[in-house]
Amino acid sequence: MKHGKQHYMASAVEEIMTKNKSVVIARNTTLLIDDDPKNIQMALSDSVRGILLDPEKSDLLIDDILDMP
Repeated sequence: MKHGKQHYMASAVEEIMTKNKSVVIARNTTLLIDDDPKNIQMALSDSVRGILLDPEKSDLLIDDILDMP
């Protein structure tokens, strides 16, 4: 995906995996945490898990992550 943060995430993953051959990062092991619902929706549509961060309620983030399926 060339829109939103997906392209940057993919580029970072490629660089990490190139520098350390024993590291394997896949969509099913990735979680996007973002305060922009559009970025979360794009991630979800590309089979990347995402969770919306409410900056006003950031103390709830851990609970939200633990409640994920």
